Amino acid sequence: RDSTPPLDLQSALRSWASPGWKSNSLPPPHRAVKHVLAEATEDIAEAERLAADRARDAPEIPPEVAEVMSRARSLLQHFWASRWSEVEMRVRLARELQSLLSALETWNFSKEPGSKGDQSAKHAARSFIPPITRALQIHERCDAKK
Repeated sequence: RDSTPPLDLQSALRSWASPGWKSNSLPPPHRAVKHVLAEATEDIAEAERLAADRARDAPEIPPEVAEVMSRARSLLQHFWASRWSEVEMRVRLARELQSLLSALETWNFSKEPGSKGDQSAKHAARSFIPPITRALQIHERCDAKK
């Protein structure tokens, strides 16, 4: 199926989309709008299909890696949501983040060429090390000010 609109629709759309278009002028023809909406809908469907294909082809994350990723995400969310005045909670969160950081650094610097699980562990490490490090730096600065 040819998705190119007829020339009269193309010119109508071009003139309507031009910078000099006046809001009191006539809107583009109904057929032109319908064509643009149909194309946009096809693009969305294609993007969803490609995303589903990528998700199906993605390697499964081992449970240990998924657990660490989930824990890191949760601890970071709690850390950033906490108040400066909640000192004890921030200390506990920082301690937990520090232990996770150690595990992530071990995964990140392991030299073993590995399975898909090792690759997902390295990916998790590369994703979570920077935000955890930043949270710990901020926590240390806060402690130093007191």
